[in-house]
Amino acid sequence: MAPHTSDVPAAQVADLAPPTGVRLGYVGSPDAAQRVVAAARAAGHSGPVEESECLITEPYGRLRRGEIDVLVTRFEISEPDLHTGPPLYTEERVVAVGARHPLASRSSVTTDDLADHALFQPPGAFPEEVYDQLVPRRARGGRPLRRTCPAGSMADMFAAIADGRAVHPTIASMRARTGHPDVRYLPLTDLSPAPVCLVRPGGEAPPSVSAFCAAAHAGFARRDPAASAGTGDADAGARTA
Repeated sequence: MAPHTSDVPAAQVADLAPPTGVRLGYVGSPDAAQRVVAAARAAGHSGPVEESECLITEPYGRLRRGEIDVLVTRFEISEPDLHTGPPLYTEERVVAVGARHPLASRSSVTTDDLADHALFQPPGAFPEEVYDQLVPRRARGGRPLRRTCPAGSMADMFAAIADGRAVHPTIASMRARTGHPDVRYLPLTDLSPAPVCLVRPGGEAPPSVSAFCAAAHAGFARRDPAASAGTGDADAGARTA
């Protein structure tokens, strides 16, 4: 049986060099995929890695259809046919607002500040239990959050944010994804950082996938050994979940 991604010592990663490439998917920002690949390279992984985006309307669809081998994603996932590895690092939470939105002048916000504004509905087949971690149903103070704005694609979402129709709790790396001149990102101070994990189909993993996942975990552990024990920073500016 192929080794579990967290069971392979860092010293053995080089011995697991995959004979074939790995197809790595991501949802939203490519930043997490790039960081995972960089960590795997730092731990000795030399095989080819092809990165590609998965739709927010069906984040696990390509993984289930065999179009990608591994998905880098965030939050806790409870899908019986998928295997989720332990967190690699975490991302701070922010809220995206239009440049002329009433919240745009704030230095930071809380979920209670969002209760008076429209947020997005879960897009397409995005699992509600995961979306609830991204966009809570209620503010910290108990008020319901208005998840009423439809979202069909990333482009649709950020167009709605830019013109003030909605605000969106998200993760810090989305800044690099959009770069929209009419969107501002504010720290969202009362939501926990989002854990970044690798997800693959359940069952025995191909050797190339096991090797890549093991190298990624080893790479982050080498940057901060405490991270592999579940404490301290897993990467610069990030905390383990």
